[in-house]
Amino acid sequence: MAKEDVPQESWFLMGRTHTREKGTPVLVSWTGTMFEYLMPSLWMRTSSDSLIDRSRAAAVRLQREYGAEKKIPWGISESAYFKTDEAGNYQYHAFGLPALALREPDFDALVISPYSSFLALSVDPVEALANLRVMDREGWFGTYG
Repeated sequence: MAKEDVPQESWFLMGRTHTREKGTPVLVSWTGTMFEYLMPSLWMRTSSDSLIDRSRAAAVRLQREYGAEKKIPWGISESAYFKTDEAGNYQYHAFGLPALALREPDFDALVISPYSSFLALSVDPVEALANLRVMDREGWFGTYG
């Protein structure tokens, strides 16, 4: 569709799993990551008040609520994390919200990716900036991130 090889109407004929969160229909992604909901809009236009637009907003809202519930900054997404292999290389994993994921999470690590807040600037700039300020106060920003 992005290359215009097929008509845009094809998008609306594809089957996509969705759920309802507080009455709002939300598309379900593979792992429920911020990356899956927000990265595509860096490359593709999103029509306002479309299912995709509402899903992006709901994903950010649910991430914020989850962070508040856990008393941590929000922004769960795929990222490297503090586990290394035999060679000392940090591991990478797709962390997400179970409520938004097709796939069951395979472990319970609570990993926040600061880049998720930068992606969320396009959806909720006030809350994204507030979240980044919390991370800054906590000393999360430095030479390596």
